[in-house]
Amino acid sequence: MDMTTNEESVFAGTPGAGTRPPAAGKGRARMAVAVALVMLTWTAAPRAQTVLGAPSNPCDGSQAPSCQQAVISGALGPDKSEYMAAYCPASAPYWWSHWTHSATHTTSFTPNPIGDSGLGKADFLLTNWNPADTSHWSIAIDCSPISPNGTCTGPTREVSDPGCPESDPQQVCDGSDNCYNEWNETCINGTTVTNYFCSQVLFVTTCFTCN
Repeated sequence: MDMTTNEESVFAGTPGAGTRPPAAGKGRARMAVAVALVMLTWTAAPRAQTVLGAPSNPCDGSQAPSCQQAVISGALGPDKSEYMAAYCPASAPYWWSHWTHSATHTTSFTPNPIGDSGLGKADFLLTNWNPADTSHWSIAIDCSPISPNGTCTGPTREVSDPGCPESDPQQVCDGSDNCYNEWNETCINGTTVTNYFCSQVLFVTTCFTCN
């Protein structure tokens, strides 16, 4: 009996016929299966999500008296631009022009002074420069119950209402229909004249004067 012929016939699965498949063919088949398994595993695995970090507090380093931060967040599609506005809260309706931002992808934040309406609104042009992914973003602005349009050019200090003679009273309303009163006060003590700028928001009066 020819043992070599019998071994070949049993391997082929058909007694008395066929030959052993080439070793290279089996290797290619195993490689194709391995590649398919790797691709399946990669496809099924969840993609890592980039977490949006909070912007730094804009009140740090701001001269806004009784500073409060107002934060807005959103998402901007790949290679897109959009105008966005941030509003100060009713308890601190004045924006003092200091702001910070954060984003998950390369995103530019450009102040748009033409879009600002009133002292409590900050307008920005946002552009997501990433051509493939959405950028999640956040903007924070510094807000105060005191208007920045006082006479001080340096630091100020907050005081209670001195109760001195008032002048230039006016009512101001921001973009969210919150209205508040503001006025100036002048105190005279001998030859010393001290000016105050005051506002009343939600029935709370706050004044500031120069240091």
